[in-house]
Amino acid sequence: MQWTTRPIASTLCTLAMAGWGLLTPPTAAQPVQPPCPILPSLAASAGAQNSGERLTVDGLLLSRYAAGLRGNALVAGSGLQPSNATAVESFIAARTGTSLDWDGDLAFTPRDATLIARRMAGLRGDALAAGLPAGGAPRTTAQVSDFIAGNCYTEGSGYARALQLGLYFYEGQESGALSPGNRVPWRGPSHLDDGADVGRDLSGGWYDAGDHWKSNLTMAYSGAMLALSRINFPLAYQRADQNSALINSLRHVNDYFLKTINDPNPGSTTNFSGYEIAIDIAGKSDDGNPAEPSPNLHSVWTGAELTDGFTVRQTLRVNTTVRGPDVAAAMAASMAGAAWVLHAQGDSSKAATYLTTARKLFAYARAYPFDAASTTSGGFPRALTPSGALFQVGYRAPNATSGLMLAAAMLFQAENTSGLGNAANAAAYLNFATDVISNPTSYGFDATWDVFAWWRETGSGNTMFPALQLWLALQPANTTIQNQASFLRTYLDKWRLASPSQADGYRVTPGGLAYRNSLGDSFLLQNNMNTTAVAAAYGLRSGQTVYYTWAKTQLDYVLGGNPAGRSYVVGYGSNWPKKLHHRGASGSWTGFDGITPGKPGYQEFDRHTLFGAMPGGPKRDDSFADDRTHAHSEPGLNFSPGLIGALAAVVSEESNVGAIDSFLPTPSSNLRNTSTDWATTDREFFAEARLAGSSTTHVSVDLKINNRSRWPARITTTNKLRFFFALNAGTSVGDLTATVSNGPPNVSVGSPTLLRAGIGYVDVDFTGERLSPHFVWQARLVPVTPPKTGSPDTLYVRSATLRLAFASGKGIGLTAHSLAGTSTTNIIQPLIAVYESNTLVGGVVP
Repeated sequence: MQWTTRPIASTLCTLAMAGWGLLTPPTAAQPVQPPCPILPSLAASAGAQNSGERLTVDGLLLSRYAAGLRGNALVAGSGLQPSNATAVESFIAARTGTSLDWDGDLAFTPRDATLIARRMAGLRGDALAAGLPAGGAPRTTAQVSDFIAGNCYTEGSGYARALQLGLYFYEGQESGALSPGNRVPWRGPSHLDDGADVGRDLSGGWYDAGDHWKSNLTMAYSGAMLALSRINFPLAYQRADQNSALINSLRHVNDYFLKTINDPNPGSTTNFSGYEIAIDIAGKSDDGNPAEPSPNLHSVWTGAELTDGFTVRQTLRVNTTVRGPDVAAAMAASMAGAAWVLHAQGDSSKAATYLTTARKLFAYARAYPFDAASTTSGGFPRALTPSGALFQVGYRAPNATSGLMLAAAMLFQAENTSGLGNAANAAAYLNFATDVISNPTSYGFDATWDVFAWWRETGSGNTMFPALQLWLALQPANTTIQNQASFLRTYLDKWRLASPSQADGYRVTPGGLAYRNSLGDSFLLQNNMNTTAVAAAYGLRSGQTVYYTWAKTQLDYVLGGNPAGRSYVVGYGSNWPKKLHHRGASGSWTGFDGITPGKPGYQEFDRHTLFGAMPGGPKRDDSFADDRTHAHSEPGLNFSPGLIGALAAVVSEESNVGAIDSFLPTPSSNLRNTSTDWATTDREFFAEARLAGSSTTHVSVDLKINNRSRWPARITTTNKLRFFFALNAGTSVGDLTATVSNGPPNVSVGSPTLLRAGIGYVDVDFTGERLSPHFVWQARLVPVTPPKTGSPDTLYVRSATLRLAFASGKGIGLTAHSLAGTSTTNIIQPLIAVYESNTLVGGVVP
C-alpha cells in the first residue's frame, strides 16, 4: 500500500487543526507503522490523490461525526460537497455499533474517534490508549488491537481473524450436546431425543443451514473439506492458532457419524449383515410422495433448543437393501481426513477409531452401489423411514464416485501415515483412483463440465475436483494421475477466465465475482467459494500460482473488496449481513411474527451474531438485499468449507495475515438491552403488571409471566412470580388472603409470607405450565405434555389475576415494591421477582 512520507507529527497537527482535538502527540519512542484506512474510503468522492490525504479527510469526518456534527458542518472544508453529507452520515451510522466501535461499548464516541485517528497516524500498542477521554470500554488495549486487525481490510491483516470466524460458525450449527469449549453464548443442547423413533441415540452432528435439518451428506462434505484444508495448509492453523477449534468441530461431527452406524460386525470390513446407517433426520421430501410428516422442520421459526414437541423429526436409514453409497463415501472421506488430523495433533486413539470406521464405510459404498431398489425410476436415491417405507429425501447424490475418489485420497494419506495406518492398505485406494481416472465411463462420468457443488455428482461435480487436487499433490510421480492436471485446470480456467458475457455460462459480475450463469441469481458465493478453495490449493501445491492469485481476488471480494464495500462473512469487516435466514441467529421469541414487519415482537435485525456465517450472497449485478431471503441470506454447511479452504491457503501463504480476536464472541455482541420497553427489551424472564382494581378491602393485579430466554433459549416448566408488598401500619401477613383467577389450569397461589419487617410477598406459581419463547400457529400434531390449546398459542407468556383481600382498616401500600409504578396500564414490572424452581432468574428482591 502506498502512503505519504509526511512526518507523523505534521499529520497529527493537520488532523488536530481539522477537528481532531482529542489527539495526543506521540513521543519519539512510540512505534510508527503504515496507517489503516476504513474500507471503503469515506472521502473517495473527494478526489483524494493518495492514501495519506484520504486518511486525513476520513479522520476529519469521523471526528466531526463523533462530536455530533451533521449536514454541511460535517463535510465543510473536507473536499466533499454538502450534497455528500447524507451519504457520509449513513455510512458512519451503519457502522457505529460494529466496525467503528473500537472500544466495544456499542456506540461511536470521541474515544473511538481518538483510537481511529491514532491508528491511522501509525500508532500501535499502548500508544493507542494513552490519555483517552473517560468512558466505559469492554475491550482492553490488546483486544482493541485484535479487533482492528480483523476490521482493517485494506491493510491486508484480517485473514487470520476471518479463518477464526469461519470455524466459529460450525459451533453455532451444533446439534445435541454442545462440544467442549463451544463459545456461542446463545446456543444450548438441542434435539437430544433424535433417533428415538428407531430406538437409537442419534443426538449430535450439525444442522444443515438456517433450519434444523440434519443431513449426513452435507455434514460429511463439510467435515471432509475442513480436514482437507488442514491437510493442505497445516501452517495456516498454526499461524491463526485454530487447531483446537478445528479439532473440536471435527470431533463433534465425526463422533456423530459413529452414532449413526449400526454395525453388528465391527471387526470385519466385509461382513455387512445388519449394517445400517442413519443418514438423515427431519429431512424434507424431494418429491412430495410421500411428504415428510407434519408439522415439519420449516413450520416453526425458533431456536433449535425449542422445537422438541413441535415438529416431527423422522429418521431415515440405508442398508444393504436400500443402499446409500453416496452418503457412506462422503462419511468415509470425512472420517479418514479427521483421522489424519487428529493423529497429527496427538490423539492416536480416536484417530484409529475414525480410520477403522472409514475403511468399512468405503468398503460398503463400493460393495453396495445404487440399484433399482434404492432409487426411483428417475434414478434419485431413496431411504427407509422408521416404518420401513421408501422415502425420497433431499440432499442426496445419484453417483457416489466422486465421494469415493476423495475418500480414497484421504484413506491413502492416512494409511501411509506412520503410527496410524497400514501402508499395505494404501495401494488398494491408489488402484481405485487410477482405475476411475483410466475408465471414467465405467463409473458414470463423462466430459460434461459442471458446477462444483455438493449436490451434483453427475459429470464432474461435487468432490471430484478437491479429490483430484489432493491426488495430484499426493502422487507427483504418478503419470496416470498427473495427466488429470489438465482436466482440473480446464475446469478452473472456466472460472478464472470468466467474462461478463462468456458463452459457456461461466461469467463474472461487474465487481469481479465469478459465477455459473445457469444457476441464476441464487447461491453465488456457495459455488464460487468451493471452486476458489480448490483453485487456491491447486495453485499453491502445484506451483501454478496463477490459480492462487485468482482465488485470492475472489476471497477478497467476499471479505469486502466489492463495489458495496460489504463483507459477506458475519462479524468481519465494516458492513456484514444483519438479517440472516437463520432461526437461531434471529433470536425471535414470537416465531415468524418476529421476522414479519408490523407483527408483535418484530425485530428488523438478528438479535444474535452468528460469527463466520457466509450467506448465499449477491446477485449477478453485485447487489445484495439484506432481507432474510433463502437464496441470498441463508448460510449453510455446504457454503463455508470453500471459504475456510480459501482462507487457509491465504493465511498459509501471505506474510501479513493479522491477529485473531482474543475475545470471541466480542463483548459488544453480548451486551443486552434491559429496558422496560415491551418490544425491545432483552430481559429473558420478567413480569408484567396492571392494577385491575382496589378498594378498602382488596387489591387486584393482572399479572403476566414471560419466558423470552435467548442466551440460550430454553423451555421452562417450574416458573413462579414473587409479588412483594408493603404492609400498612397495624397489618400483618395473617390479615391477608391471596387468591388467583383467570389463569391456566396449573396456576396456584401461596400464602402471604413475611419477608422482613413491613414487607411481605406472595408467590403466584406457574409450575406445570410449559413456557417456551415462540409462537406456534400450526395445529400441533406432536403430543405435548401438558397439552396446550389455542391458535396462535402464545407459548412465551402466561397470565393470571392476583387478588389480595383484607379486612377494612387493614391493607397494603399501593405505591411500594411490586406496586410501585403499577397503574391501570400494563407495564413490565422489574420489581416482581421471577423464579425458575427456587432460582431467581428475573426481577429484583427488595
